[in-house]
Amino acid sequence: MKIENLNCSHKGKLFEAKAVCKPKLSRNVILPLRITLWIRILGLICTVFVFSCAGLQPAPVPPPASVPVPEPAAKAEAEPALPPEKTAPTFTEPEPVPKTEAEPIVPPEEISRTFTEAENVLLSLKNRNHTLETFKGIGNIRLWDKEKKIRVARAAWSGAETGKLRIEILDTAGQPAASIASDGEWLYYRSLQTFYKKRSDDPDLKKIVSLPVTAGDVIALLSGRIPVRPYDSILLEKEDSGGYVLTLEKTSGDTEKIYLDESKTVIRKTVITNASGTMLYQTEFDRVKEVENYQIPFQLIFSNHEGEGFRLSVERYWANVPVPLSNFVLTPPEPRNQERNSER
Repeated sequence: MKIENLNCSHKGKLFEAKAVCKPKLSRNVILPLRITLWIRILGLICTVFVFSCAGLQPAPVPPPASVPVPEPAAKAEAEPALPPEKTAPTFTEPEPVPKTEAEPIVPPEEISRTFTEAENVLLSLKNRNHTLETFKGIGNIRLWDKEKKIRVARAAWSGAETGKLRIEILDTAGQPAASIASDGEWLYYRSLQTFYKKRSDDPDLKKIVSLPVTAGDVIALLSGRIPVRPYDSILLEKEDSGGYVLTLEKTSGDTEKIYLDESKTVIRKTVITNASGTMLYQTEFDRVKEVENYQIPFQLIFSNHEGEGFRLSVERYWANVPVPLSNFVLTPPEPRNQERNSER
């Protein structure tokens, strides 16, 4: 930059200079400018660092035209990833499940009629008197065969829900004439001249009462419950004559039908049939009474398709009384009793 003529007026005086001048920025001007630029750069870096630590993205700040600003490094490179246990938990609302996926294929009212209600009714029947663990009773047994020949005897019994049962047939003097017992492992039979035992956890009493009734069936019935056979399907239907019938059926064809009243709580009878449809036996319930808050049938009538059967009538009943385990195990009669019986 050259200045040929420079006129300056100072207090009315005119000066003239013909010298050539090359102006030069002084050091006092350059140093503040550099300091200002570095302050702005440091301020920009601090701003980016603060926003990065807070997890926010800062608004873009236009850099000075004369100072190039380097592009910020990727966040993943600038901040090392925290271990999983130190990572702050994030809470996201679960996506709602579409209503079409949550609803069952079968309409709820149909399930209630044909499946759910049937299962609930059966569960209620099975759980009836569930706190009744032991019992004793006395009454009489009336048996009849195909020819309608009738035999009546006094009887006393005791049982426990663990598969233990004992029935005593009494003579006219009130003494045991025959005994039947099951301890959950063996079936025992003893009379004045006969004794035998057979291994069985739930013995069949057909040889004694002419019906395929098991010890478990008798224990359940005398406890005010129903014996439930294994089943693969269940159905609850309303009868035309009133009441309901609960049908339990296996794929083999064996069926158990439980006939109930209108309230679906009172059992009228149960019928057991085989695959060919032949009735094995049925049980009719009568004279249900309350004993220490338990509903107990005081008369049970068993019969089959051939007309054979027996009736168990209860006169007295004791609930949850102590019954020793030895009561369910029979031993052979003593030789002295056999000799005395032979002498008679």
